[in-house]
Parts: sequence; structure tokens; C-alpha cells
Amino acid sequence: MKRTPTRIVAGNVSELGRQGEDDTGAGSKGSEAFLESRETDSVLAICSERSVSRDSAAAVVPRSDLPILEFKVKDVGSERTRLRGVVGDWAMGLTTEPCSNRSMLTRDPNGYLINVYTPIASRWIETDDP
Repeated sequence: MKRTPTRIVAGNVSELGRQGEDDTGAGSKGSEAFLESRETDSVLAICSERSVSRDSAAAVVPRSDLPILEFKVKDVGSERTRLRGVVGDWAMGLTTEPCSNRSMLTRDPNGYLINVYTPIASRWIETDDP
């Protein structure tokens, strides 16, 4: 597994992205529903509450007070099998999302969402392989 950008849920993605650009000088790329802000050695993803509800098939209720931890894997189905004995309750089972990821979600003991995913088509921002 490779940790990828931490994602936060925001009511106004564009406004938060602009503030981040002003605060850090880092550029961002994306849309009003999802963007990534890249600094030298880190990336922060910001998505709208609406896109989380829509893309996750309303399986989870987004909480804008908690980030979503993201892990990119080569085969999310194999990871599901591997984690079956470790994870007792999945917030969302294996799902193909409109953003071209095959994903599953769980929560850690503190309530943070953990998204484990495999890209199934190239996205507008390229990242390293897991």
C-alpha cells in the first residue's frame, strides 16, 4: 500500500483551494468538486461534500471535520481479501466510482475514513505507482 494525499471534505472547494494557494504559494489543479494542491513533497486533496456523497454511492455520510486517509494499491480486490480478517466493518464495499477508481472505505477507531483504491483509468493528475 502506498499512502496518497490526505483528502479533506469542504463545503466550498474553490474557496479553500484559493486560501491554500495564498497561504502556501502552492498551485492547485482541479474543479469545484475536487482539487489537489501540490507542494514540494506533499499533496492535499480537497473534495466537496456533494461529490463524496455522490461518488461513494451515499454509503458514507461525509464529515467535514475529519480528513479521509487515502491508500493506493495495485489490486483493491486482493487488499479486500487480505484485510477481511482485520477490518470488521466496511463503510463502503468495493465500488467503481465515477472518478475512475475502484474503492472501498472503512473507518479507523477515531472515525477517520480510510479509502483504499486502485485507479482503473488515468486521472487528470498522475501519481506514482503503489
